Amino acid sequence: MSKLRRRLYALSIRLRWHPYWSRTAVAVPAARAELRRQGRELRALERAG
Repeated sequence: MSKLRRRLYALSIRLRWHPYWSRTAVAVPAARAELRRQGRELRALERAG
């Protein structure tokens, strides 16, 4: 159980500091583009594995 808790904590930290959640208007489009890029990369890795 503690392993899952650590993974959840690490994920919550990553989400908290991800640029997408930044409140500045300038960063939002770039953060969205970055999330799309990461999503495409993740899907490609899932298909390959």
